[in-house]
Amino acid sequence: MAKKNKKLKHIPGYRQKRKKGSVSPEVSSLQRILQEALAHHHAGRLQQAEALYRQILSAEPNHPETLHFLGMLAQQVGKTEIGIELISKALLHRPDYIEAYINLGNAYRKQGRLDNAISSYHRALALKPDFADAHFNLGNALRDQGKLDEAIASYRQALTLQPDDVEAYINLGNTLRDQGRLEEAITSFQQALSINPDFIEAHNNLGNILKDQGKLDEAVKSYRRALSLKPDYA
Repeated sequence: MAKKNKKLKHIPGYRQKRKKGSVSPEVSSLQRILQEALAHHHAGRLQQAEALYRQILSAEPNHPETLHFLGMLAQQVGKTEIGIELISKALLHRPDYIEAYINLGNAYRKQGRLDNAISSYHRALALKPDFADAHFNLGNALRDQGKLDEAIASYRQALTLQPDDVEAYINLGNTLRDQGRLEEAITSFQQALSINPDFIEAHNNLGNILKDQGKLDEAVKSYRRALSLKPDYA
């Protein structure tokens, strides 16, 4: 299974930090435009979303949330370097923007710049140590570096904070398999399936381990279960 990042596809809900007193008409207008842009972004209407993001930035060039969301959009269309520039600019103007650190880390990981990615995840965790997604994504980058013990510790921390995270169980299981700890890996995949019995990759990866153990009949059952859920699962 591919070691997916969290947050790259998810667009966090926008929450403007309100100051005491009334909000100016200009700020209120930008908020409405941003909400409309986010609705387009969630729905996959990226051109409309981009146009609205740029409309906001023409009025307020350093608007952190808009820079962040436009950076995420750039990554979605394959412009990862532009995404990095935009999200980095957002962080210059809002250095406590946790989600931006996560998505910046994801962009660096996509480029193979793992040290930069890990640094970004650590920055997020310095601001919010109980951020499960940051621990998960940190685990992915550490696994990419071959630091399997550290990756396992990160996945376990993510699961301590978010015990129903199926993807964390899957990636933990894959990393345990990398270390040859097959029984522990099986347990991890079984825990994923106890949460979501229809999680295709869990059935497939469980089949891989059973095959490694020579339990071919059981492996075939796992593969067939995956195919029953998705017949074209290559």
